[in-house]
Amino acid sequence: MVAERAASVARSASECARAAIDTQNRVAMEVLSSNKEVTEVTKAAAQTGEKTLRTVQVVHTLVNSDLTDVLGALLSATTSQLMLMKEVNAIKKTSGMPEDSSADEFIQQLEHKVGELKKLLGDRANKAASVENQQEDAERSGIGRL
Repeated sequence: MVAERAASVARSASECARAAIDTQNRVAMEVLSSNKEVTEVTKAAAQTGEKTLRTVQVVHTLVNSDLTDVLGALLSATTSQLMLMKEVNAIKKTSGMPEDSSADEFIQQLEHKVGELKKLLGDRANKAASVENQQEDAERSGIGRL
């Protein structure tokens, strides 16, 4: 009777062990499958991130280029206006017309604006060159485009 009881307990323990092993194997397979899914999702997210970054870089380049063009046109127009105002002032002075302090003040404002625009365009050119140098360095080091 003790032997039968011991054999019964051993069979029960063996069945429990098999069930535990089966459960562990099933859980391991689920974890492995889940890890594969996580890896696939991570790869897809990385690819999407790279595509988005490239798109943002293109848009950024286009916007910067357009803004630089607009600032250049504004500088040209402001410079032309400044030259015309100075010419009109000179004509007034040589013809003996009374001086216009508001015209002199406007000329000073235009000179200031021309200076600001030149500085801004110079800064933009320097930044663009710096970014280009960084991108070239990154490509040489194998990092790729920034």
